[in-house]
Amino acid sequence: MIASWTQEQRIRKRRHFLLIQESGVRIKSLDFLFFVLPSNDDKCRFGLTVSKKVGNAVVRNRIKRLLREAIRSNYHAIDGAFEVVVVAKRSARNMDFKRCSTQVSDFLEGLECRPQ
Repeated sequence: MIASWTQEQRIRKRRHFLLIQESGVRIKSLDFLFFVLPSNDDKCRFGLTVSKKVGNAVVRNRIKRLLREAIRSNYHAIDGAFEVVVVAKRSARNMDFKRCSTQVSDFLEGLECRPQ
């Protein structure tokens, strides 16, 4: 489990987001799209995208907080080094933490089975 998000664990540059979204593997869940790309580093990095289509700033920030906490609490399930971009769908607008955490944990548990 990670205490907080450090700069090494975040994807911050637009070009990295675009690279992962264009050349990564797309995995769909009920409320999210996960784009995964194997990493050369020994760490996993995450980037979160919640567009204005999902809702206003309050809704978008709430979804990002839920996602960060779900990833943080399920970080132990990651086996390997990946770069992941999570894109929220419109259906994420009214989600609660349990639903978010379930989708993230299902994704992270399945991540170890992916070929590198």
